Amino acid sequence: MEKTYIYKNIIGRDAVKLGVEGKYNYTSLKLCNKHASDSVDVSVYFSKTNWDDFTAEEKLKNLVDGVDKNTYRTSGNYGTTTTYYIIYNLTIPYSVTLVLEEDDLKFDTYKYDLYVKSSAVDSAVDVTLCGVEDKTFKAVDPLEEKDRFRGEY
Repeated sequence: MEKTYIYKNIIGRDAVKLGVEGKYNYTSLKLCNKHASDSVDVSVYFSKTNWDDFTAEEKLKNLVDGVDKNTYRTSGNYGTTTTYYIIYNLTIPYSVTLVLEEDDLKFDTYKYDLYVKSSAVDSAVDVTLCGVEDKTFKAVDPLEEKDRFRGEY
């Protein structure tokens, strides 16, 4: 299987989304603290926005009308966010690389997005994410199958 690599340079404390579209099995995540002299506190987590805040009638109407989640966002209802931490505020000394292995990175990559966040404004972390695409996974797009859902609410 062909491996996919994602490289990111993270500077500052904003959360950065990692990963690619589709179903992947991540095999490793490397976080290298490249700050010249300071340690950095890093969090790695996966998160998703739940669109279940809509009533069944709203979901069905939008589904039949061919409206996607981006339209939900403009309607003022943003859903709720669920977050699960793999590591939380773990201190990485300067010039040290933390390696998370495959067992640490097992989650549903189709439902959740992977994020890295550091705690300091002046932090500098290089990230390498390695994964293998799961070719057996087939996602169902409800917009393509909207006729199947008519009248079910």
